[in-house]
Amino acid sequence: MKSTRIKTFIFIIYFFALFFNNISQIKAAEAPDDNSSDDLSQEHVTHITGENNPLYAMVSSLAGNYYERNILAELIIVELSIYVSLLLKLFALVNSVEIEERCLPLKQFFVSFLLNSTFERRNNMVSKEKFEILKQSLNSKYIDLRDKLSQQMHENSVKLFDTVIKNKNLIQENIDFLLNILLVLFDLGIERFLGSSAFALFSFFDEYELVLDDFSSIFSSSSRKEISCRFISNKDAIKWVDFDFCYNRVDLNSLEEKVDKSDRDQFTSQIINSSSLDIEELCKTKEILLTALDLLKTGLYIIFIFERNAFFAFLSHVREMELKIKEELDKINCDGLPEQKYLELKITVRDLLRTDEVQSNNLVGECFEDCLTKETITSSMTSVYKSLLSAILVLKSFGATFLGVDFFKLLFENILKLFEDYTKKCAQQIKKVKSLTEEEVQNLQMSTMKKKYKKKKELYKQSLMIRAEIEKKENRERKQREKKIKEEKERLERERLSEEIKNKEKKSRKKKTRSKREFPIVEASAADISKEDVEAQTSTSSYASQEVSSEAKQQACRPKLNRKQEKLNKLLKEEQKSLQREEVKKTILEQKYSNLSTKKRKQDERKTKNENRREREERERLEEREREMEKEKKKRERIEHTNYMYTLLNSISSIEGLFAEAEKSRAGISGLISLVFQIISEEKS
Repeated sequence: MKSTRIKTFIFIIYFFALFFNNISQIKAAEAPDDNSSDDLSQEHVTHITGENNPLYAMVSSLAGNYYERNILAELIIVELSIYVSLLLKLFALVNSVEIEERCLPLKQFFVSFLLNSTFERRNNMVSKEKFEILKQSLNSKYIDLRDKLSQQMHENSVKLFDTVIKNKNLIQENIDFLLNILLVLFDLGIERFLGSSAFALFSFFDEYELVLDDFSSIFSSSSRKEISCRFISNKDAIKWVDFDFCYNRVDLNSLEEKVDKSDRDQFTSQIINSSSLDIEELCKTKEILLTALDLLKTGLYIIFIFERNAFFAFLSHVREMELKIKEELDKINCDGLPEQKYLELKITVRDLLRTDEVQSNNLVGECFEDCLTKETITSSMTSVYKSLLSAILVLKSFGATFLGVDFFKLLFENILKLFEDYTKKCAQQIKKVKSLTEEEVQNLQMSTMKKKYKKKKELYKQSLMIRAEIEKKENRERKQREKKIKEEKERLERERLSEEIKNKEKKSRKKKTRSKREFPIVEASAADISKEDVEAQTSTSSYASQEVSSEAKQQACRPKLNRKQEKLNKLLKEEQKSLQREEVKKTILEQKYSNLSTKKRKQDERKTKNENRREREERERLEEREREMEKEKKKRERIEHTNYMYTLLNSISSIEGLFAEAEKSRAGISGLISLVFQIISEEKS
């Protein structure tokens, strides 16, 4: 019995050893965990990362610190939104039915990205000169192509497709360039939200990498008329694909009214003179108030991830208060402080308010790719809530030092009131999420991403059904019109043929009448012969009447030989007449047969012509059917490729879940192994 137990435990150890060996191999080939930026797959990174790689060295020198990497990653994502829009428009030209399903999550993604960008103000964390250098590094080579594509997409022009065909290689080169830089930035380390956004874009371009090639093959094999027809029939779907709000975004700060510089200088001097603050402390206080507002908006954005209507209502109120507070803070002029010193001061303020800790718990971007567990969500929400409470303590501490300065006292009171009101709402929301089951949290995530889409999809199906009915009715009417036109053509053709037959019959009759006149000699000879017969008969009858009496007298004495000779002569004459009549009939029949052969020849020619036409039409129908079959085959292959990618992504997600479960059970297995060795040692003893 004991030996059986030992063998069983040894088998369990062997099984799990094999299992973890396979899991480790899967881990080496998979993408990194969402919470880490250092575990990129070696398969994808070895050809880019590394100090010896020119691109890696270029990015490292261009974006030397964490904040420069963040703003560069943000600029790249904005630039990539142009090509996301372009590929979806090309996809809509070929398959407009699925475009809404594919485009809606990406629109939500870019809206969230812009909100996060507004809250973070990453461009304020680098110098103006550095910001311009980073922008130019992305646009210097492809700026003309970028502007041309942006303009044509905004105009929804059919010329866009010509531009894509002419610049296909350049477009692909620019996409690869931007993705490679983004991958290097991810490896060097960027914000969690930006890292999640980068993964979303990697997945998108991996899925749509064949769209350019497919479009080129379709465009090259189709006529200009077919492309125009495709564009007209799918124009609404193509126009609906629009991320102009992202790549041509408007800076909200640029729309705000600026205070005159002289007034700002005067007001700043008054504050400094009326308090014991210097310019550095004054600018630090200003930055604390601005960063606190950004922190509050980001916290609400994360905690109310499942209550977007409530979040936008809160954001509207916070934004209203923010405009009033900024209007007052703009009176303070910090231009007298060196730019580098001001940047260091901003970093100090961010550390003081723990904004980076809030960003490290920003899981909104990950919800566009996967459904997170309840524990992960509530843990991140709780960490953000604690950061907001910590910010309240910092604000109260700084507000107490400005009790004698009415200007700052009022501003601190307003911001503290906002924090206190909304942190209570955050606590209620976290409590509500914690009370939900795991399945309900999963359903919330699904509904957050797909609720609107399902409604739109139902409306779209209804519109498709209505459109199908309209098209069916139009097709039926068109077929009826075509049938009437065809019948009319056939009727006209029959009338034309009958008219031709009548004309030919008339001509044949004319030829027959002419043929009788072509043989005057035969007719004359026949007439002469008949006249001679009549004359001979009359003369014979007269002669017979005259001599009847004499013949009667001589008949008895005429010899028998003379009567036989006369009968023979008469028979010869009758035979000669008969031969002449037969010759006339033969001549007339030959003429008639010659006319019939001409008619038959023309009928044969017409028949051959009709058969050739029918063969040509049949051949054209076969060619058209083959082209349709080829199009259907390409469509099926594309659908199969999409389904394959979808299945592959699901398989990867399943493997990741299996790996997570294996990681959780690692501790239990180590205890199991120690228990086995303990049993073995007891058996030996």
